[in-house]
Amino acid sequence: MAIKKKFKKDIVIIIAIILLPLLTYIYIFFPRQKTINFLGYQFSSGYYGDVEAFLWTLMQKLVFVLTFLIWFTTCKHWWRNILSVPIIFFISKLIIVLNDDLVFFR
Repeated sequence: MAIKKKFKKDIVIIIAIILLPLLTYIYIFFPRQKTINFLGYQFSSGYYGDVEAFLWTLMQKLVFVLTFLIWFTTCKHWWRNILSVPIIFFISKLIIVLNDDLVFFR
């Protein structure tokens, strides 16, 4: 019973690792417009030139975060906690991409 559960978990991790690089190319399916309506919501590109550029930037950061999170959760070595440094770094970059309209004053 425990072997089947472990096998299912491993299959999910393998599928996630295979699909993560494909996630970077999701921007291809969106038009080069400033705003789009998607599933009833209106998305605006904000700082970026168009929605495609925004999604490309967002997916680049998100794939790194998800890759490191998979590595962090599956790693059993003592240096596992070191992986939290790039995870935090890429999460902060992801937040910057999502909050692109913020203006900082000096």
